[in-house]
Amino acid sequence: CDTILKEMGRRYDTAAFARKIQYIRERSEVSGGPKVFFGIDVIVGFPGETDELFMETYNFLKDVIKPAFIHIFPYSRRAGTPAAIRKDQVQDSVKTQRVQMLEELSTELHQEFIESNKGVEEKVLFESTDKKGMMEGYTGNYIRVSRPYDPEQIGKIVSVVLDGKES
Repeated sequence: CDTILKEMGRRYDTAAFARKIQYIRERSEVSGGPKVFFGIDVIVGFPGETDELFMETYNFLKDVIKPAFIHIFPYSRRAGTPAAIRKDQVQDSVKTQRVQMLEELSTELHQEFIESNKGVEEKVLFESTDKKGMMEGYTGNYIRVSRPYDPEQIGKIVSVVLDGKES
């Protein structure tokens, strides 16, 4: 994980990244209050990414960072970059498998994030129109809330208690 970060020219390592995430959580979250939504961008299949290095990244996300969402990008060559001419390119089939693994992890972590906000009172801006008798909006920490359609609440910020069934 840190090896790839260094090769990509990043000026931080996983320990520094984890400290920053923890710092934000400690300063922003209070017992019974909303949890911080972290969306993390991850590139898979960077040249030299072995199965072991990928699993380091996977476990770091799963066990340490625990983001609410993972935005996954398979590495693609960019002409003129040092990585493009490397001989240790990762096969497309391996990248596809790794993307799928991270998508499944993202779904799992997102559900855990929603569950961790169960019972929290949040403000929601209901912005959608009647969709099969329902309306939707988002909390301040980006949880999509669906409730029975009420035209009086569209375009207004409404307090709701999250029930853990949001998406």
